[in-house]
Amino acid sequence: MDRATGTILTTSPSDLSVFDLDNRFRAQLWEDSPESVRMQQVENDAQLITFMNKLPRANRDWTNPIMRYSIDTRLESDTTLESAYTAAQDHVHLVDWELVSAGSVIYLPETGQQMYVDETPTNSTVSVILTKLGGVNVSASTGDVVTIGAPYMGELSELRASSTTTPGDPQFNYITMAGNYFAISKLQLNALMTTNFGTLPKEMENIKFQILQQVQASLLFATRSTWSDATEKQFYVGNGLMAQLQTNTLNLGALGHNATWPNFNDFLEPMFESSLSAMKKDAFVGPSLFRDLLNTARTIGRVELNPEGKTTYFSPDLGSLTYDITTDSGHRVSVHEEKWSLKNLPDWGFVLDSNNLGAGQYKGLGPQWFMDLQSRSEVMKVKHGFFMSWALNVFDDTTMGIIRGGTQTIINR
Repeated sequence: MDRATGTILTTSPSDLSVFDLDNRFRAQLWEDSPESVRMQQVENDAQLITFMNKLPRANRDWTNPIMRYSIDTRLESDTTLESAYTAAQDHVHLVDWELVSAGSVIYLPETGQQMYVDETPTNSTVSVILTKLGGVNVSASTGDVVTIGAPYMGELSELRASSTTTPGDPQFNYITMAGNYFAISKLQLNALMTTNFGTLPKEMENIKFQILQQVQASLLFATRSTWSDATEKQFYVGNGLMAQLQTNTLNLGALGHNATWPNFNDFLEPMFESSLSAMKKDAFVGPSLFRDLLNTARTIGRVELNPEGKTTYFSPDLGSLTYDITTDSGHRVSVHEEKWSLKNLPDWGFVLDSNNLGAGQYKGLGPQWFMDLQSRSEVMKVKHGFFMSWALNVFDDTTMGIIRGGTQTIINR
């Protein structure tokens, strides 16, 4: 036994010192209880998956790994000049020449001209007669608007030929499958732990949160692909949002003066033009864009105040900080801060339309646990796995878009 003399102090360099973490005589004091482990960040923060599960077209069960869909628009009544028109020319070049036929009338509102179509065109060259309708006859520029008028008929005329539409180009997407597993020894499985760390329930939480975060990354950035493996057979990888949202993109560069309200407003307004558009959009943005858009909209008075009189509020459904903005035309967009999936892309954002997103899974292969995957020889091991399948289909991509760029933080912590 060691001997000790003098005053026994908690700060003395002895086996009783309070600073000796390996001292088995002096118990370490917990701030409240051994079970209280404070997590800096909650792991279950897959906002996009939460949003996907709340969609009107969510939770569909598909019975084929490939699904098709089609979106079309109405027959246009306007077109533009494909090339410049010179006065006294007997023809014009139209971009959408299929919209006219013999007997059609076209107007050039920017120059005040009107022309009678003489023959049904077979290409962009459209024969016209100026004298039948009269009016001014001046040159017109490439890109000038051409409006199609009513097909006039005479006393003994026959009905005029017309054009129609066919279904839009078919779209398709694959159902993606993914899963992972973890293993724990039976010694650890039955070990007494003062916290939940190292226990089976905690490890099951960890593996589920991990795959949900990875699936969310795939929902954003995956590109459609399929291939066959000799051992694992056919793989299916569906398109993420970035691959499907190619119509509306706003690139603000790296300069703050590009993140202006006119740029944001003119980007958002056209997304509401489609008859398929929802009344409100949801924008999931990184921290920098969340701040920039808030400051820009607040300066111009486009941020709605919540009932407490504040601009931002916590959205319990998504677990995110949120604010609502209105465009110049009064359309509403809820902006959600996506802190983790976009933490390294802080100036990115995805503007989504709940009416035009279809989400689902392969029938019988939704999110689920597969238990006791260990082989018979692995008698000292327990192995569980988490699996899910999913697809996220963008129907009308004109109602959604992607934003990137703007200002960056001065300090990168």
